[in-house]
Amino acid sequence: MEENLLIHGENCESLKYLINNGLSGKIDLVYIDPPYATGADFTVSDDRANTVSNSKKGWVLGTYVKVKEDDNHVQPTEKAGTLTVTGTSVNIRSGPGTNYEKITTAKKDSTFTYTETKNNWYCIKLSTG
Repeated sequence: MEENLLIHGENCESLKYLINNGLSGKIDLVYIDPPYATGADFTVSDDRANTVSNSKKGWVLGTYVKVKEDDNHVQPTEKAGTLTVTGTSVNIRSGPGTNYEKITTAKKDSTFTYTETKNNWYCIKLSTG
């Protein structure tokens, strides 16, 4: 017999609860009631629909990216630069390691600005639409 779980609460906090309690990848359906009485339209683009994070940054492993040289063929500093994803579908994580949660994925040839590095992990700026 399968168990069902109903959570009534703040959207972001509820999703964090599911992820932090080992339920990531085990959920068949999540229904999130969009904001109401705000006077604004509620839209989600297709590329945001697969992520449970509204983070503005994420971490990607250096094995799956190519760091772009500047126009003078000078390697960027460890603190800032541009990189391109070389893997087909690369996990973007909430921190610099595979023990951190996967917050989204990046497709091959996606380009990002990175703001720092740590142990061959790059902290990238994510577009939040």
